[in-house]
Amino acid sequence: KHLPAAPAGRPAMFRVTNRPWDFGRTSEADSDFVDAPSSPSAAKAGDATAPAKAPRVWPPPPKGAPAMPQGYHPNSPLPLPGWHGNLSAAQGAALDDLRARVLADEALAARVIAEAPRPAEDEDGLLLRFLRARQFDVDKAEALLREDMAWRADKEVAHIAAQEPSAVLGAPLALMQWYIPTWMESEDKQGRPVVWSKFGDWRTDRVLEHTDHDKLVDFHVWEQEKMVRRMREQSAKHGARVSQGTAVVDMKRWGPSLMTRNAMAWLKATVAIDNAHYVERNGTAVIVNAPYTFSIIWNFVRAWIDEATAAKIQIFSSEKYWKPALRALIDEEHIPVEYGGTNPVVLRDVTQQDTAPLQRQLSAPAEVPAPRACGDAAAAGMTG
Repeated sequence: KHLPAAPAGRPAMFRVTNRPWDFGRTSEADSDFVDAPSSPSAAKAGDATAPAKAPRVWPPPPKGAPAMPQGYHPNSPLPLPGWHGNLSAAQGAALDDLRARVLADEALAARVIAEAPRPAEDEDGLLLRFLRARQFDVDKAEALLREDMAWRADKEVAHIAAQEPSAVLGAPLALMQWYIPTWMESEDKQGRPVVWSKFGDWRTDRVLEHTDHDKLVDFHVWEQEKMVRRMREQSAKHGARVSQGTAVVDMKRWGPSLMTRNAMAWLKATVAIDNAHYVERNGTAVIVNAPYTFSIIWNFVRAWIDEATAAKIQIFSSEKYWKPALRALIDEEHIPVEYGGTNPVVLRDVTQQDTAPLQRQLSAPAEVPAPRACGDAAAAGMTG
């Protein structure tokens, strides 16, 4: 599970180092940088021909930056092809090319360095996500990366991520905790963070009575950034690279009548954001309690996502099948009791609880903090 030593004949980006976070980095102070000779004959002759120019490399991380783990969780199948530690010659060359292009643009390089969520992912890991998303086509990966970094600057994503969720939503958090109960403090057997959500309770039009479309989309961005923070936490916890998450989506009580114009506009906007700005973040998704009418909405969503993403989604209707699937993926202590595990967290059920607490929160002044609904642990998952 550890990254291999620099193989013979590998381009000059490799150094012999005991510092795992220095993979692909160097500085003038380094004495162990391995330069590739300009040609095999030059190497044999030992002549004074200048060595070939090495690929551009990242500057050393700032003092105090988290050390990058050398490998992956022991239960993870990684590294699969296209990941750190398992790059073909062509994939390695594509990474070198993209890194050189990024480092030639100081503003872009600074943005990539700032966005790399150590210790879950370093700068090369970030670039590899975009390369995998575009089948290692460097031109397409660069275009996607530039679009993402420009969007993050224009959207002020870092500011959104730093805000309280109720401020992003423009309404008490109880609104989301009621209509789409969510718990983010779980993990799967590979150490990846798991988000549980009751999407079948989602009522877009009712939520939009208290906020607007743009703020609702921003709230989705806040949730995605929360998942990236959870990846960083899980990486530190397990001493392993964890750069993807798992989702469990409960479709119980969903029906075609919920596919309103507002609902479809919101769904399309959030799927577009995930496709363009959270590429390769989904490790797997399990949809449970899918009604027979689920195929209606799935036909829409399927047209908006790529083949690789669709292949990571499992859909189950019967508890007979999804309970074993969840237990195979997640240990019982990280599965809520209602889904067959032992975790006592309770996600709100709109058919079984009094709406009075929600109504009190919606009528309260904006400065009043949202309550810790969905149980204290679930609220911590939303607001932590």
